Amino acid sequence: MEDISRGKNTELNIPDKKDHIIYEDDNIIVCVKSAGTATQSADLRSKDLVSLIKTHLVRQARKNKIRLTGEPYVGLIHRLDQPVEGILVIAKDKESAAKLSKQVTDNRIDKRYLAVVEGIPNNDKIHLKKEVSKDGTIYIEDEIIKKSDGNARIVTGLPVDELKTLGNPEDKKISKLEYKIINSNNNRSLIEVHLLTGRLHQIRATMAYLGCPIVGDTRYGAHPLPLENAPLSPKAIALCSHKLSFKHPITGKTMSFELEPSEAIFTE
Repeated sequence: MEDISRGKNTELNIPDKKDHIIYEDDNIIVCVKSAGTATQSADLRSKDLVSLIKTHLVRQARKNKIRLTGEPYVGLIHRLDQPVEGILVIAKDKESAAKLSKQVTDNRIDKRYLAVVEGIPNNDKIHLKKEVSKDGTIYIEDEIIKKSDGNARIVTGLPVDELKTLGNPEDKKISKLEYKIINSNNNRSLIEVHLLTGRLHQIRATMAYLGCPIVGDTRYGAHPLPLENAPLSPKAIALCSHKLSFKHPITGKTMSFELEPSEAIFTE
């Protein structure tokens, strides 16, 4: 297998953006999506990550004098919300996409996030299941629903009648994650989250449920930040997919990647 990574980031030619490739070979691309870039968008005018990757592959084919008979294949394995920065793996062929998707289904892709939240998590909330490890890691299992307004909400313990006012009760799903407080003060906490299920807005909805919305996430109840000297970019929230580990779909080799969040709030 040819490794065409160059030992440095491959920029995707978008001014003032931080979207870039950190690893590439014949089968996969591992890239960083910046906050504000959609993973995939139905708006043809939008410079989403998938379209950026397709453009990159077209240019790469031209450079290598390879004739394409159609659009290059881009297999999206998982997504990040538009205001979230982080690492994604993308397949370049259908076999790799199927094998990586199977890893997602079997919960064998390890996804870790850093989040800066308002205050500290409320330990008195009701959960389907809660376990606290000796190292301070907290496992929680909840019920989550996609509301009619497009947002998600943790609905653990809510009666059916109340659920009906939010959305379709049959759409209720199980949400699982682990989190650990790295440090905190009176106003904010830095938390690492290990995502165990891939529900819509799962981390954002869970932190809101715990009474500590992610900083900048006004959609889920966070306070607005000042317009000037804010520690976050205008289109960002303080959430970053900073670690990703999986088995290479062809070689079986363990691939691990780590990203230092670019937003200033993570180092305040």
